[in-house]
Amino acid sequence: MKKRILAGVLLVSSVQFAAAMETIGTITATVGDEAQQWEILGSDGDDAMAKAHKIGPVTSLEIHGGGQGQLVIEAIFAGSLSPDSRPQEVTVVLFPKGEGFMGNRWTSEGAGSDPQVTFDALEVGDESGQAEGSFAARLCRAKGFGDADTADCREISGRFATRLVVE
Repeated sequence: MKKRILAGVLLVSSVQFAAAMETIGTITATVGDEAQQWEILGSDGDDAMAKAHKIGPVTSLEIHGGGQGQLVIEAIFAGSLSPDSRPQEVTVVLFPKGEGFMGNRWTSEGAGSDPQVTFDALEVGDESGQAEGSFAARLCRAKGFGDADTADCREISGRFATRLVVE
């Protein structure tokens, strides 16, 4: 999953520079003791940093925020999404501004506790939807594609609200 998230963040970086992008949502969070905010960008077409992917029997919900680096929240669900859906797996990754994708990142994978995502609203249609909720995770520093260093961790908790593109 690490490589898929990193590839997704690289894709999102190129999407950010596309013409006609607008803010379709925000993520606000406290990382350690520092309050931060990220914008979620999208367009009228299918370019968006917040997507629900239906892949066979599972659905992946990916929310990418940019601004102060990149923050990625990914939740995997069994079956289709509904307001009562609970994710089977959640991953949170923070790429600090100026680090680059082979530099330091903070990841919940291998951090020793399961990240949490709770949805206050989750609506998914055939082509679009919206998601609003909260998340919390323990993030540990990792270099490039390396494993998390559980001796160097910080907590993150926050909220998100965004429109979604459904694929």
